[in-house]
Amino acid sequence: MPLGGAVLAAAATALLGARLLGPWAGLGAAGALLSSALFVVFGRYVRPETLFVAAIQWGLAGLLLGLAVPAESGRRRVWLLVGCAGLALASLARIRSGSSARSGPSPWPCRSAADEGGGRRGCPGGAWPSS
Repeated sequence: MPLGGAVLAAAATALLGARLLGPWAGLGAAGALLSSALFVVFGRYVRPETLFVAAIQWGLAGLLLGLAVPAESGRRRVWLLVGCAGLALASLARIRSGSSARSGPSPWPCRSAADEGGGRRGCPGGAWPSS
């Protein structure tokens, strides 16, 4: 599934580049994305990051292509719908992965949310780490 997310992100990049700047630019943009070492590495692990990136890429591509199409065209509404659906899926993928907007190390080491009273349950051996 992560490999599929990486392929979908590259496809959205190629489509957006081709529609806005021409077919060679789209191919070059997808090639640049696929030549990124970390992007390829994350595409091989079973992690939700590539699906998150693919959903954001399709969301932004849909919105930008929807705004690039003339207002009287029926395709404008379809592209805008693709953009909104992609960004909605990205937010669901981010919530599903257990990530929050506030990530990183906790300012309270070895403390869980259940430790409101200042207990030391989260630390190995029940001791606070030295600071």
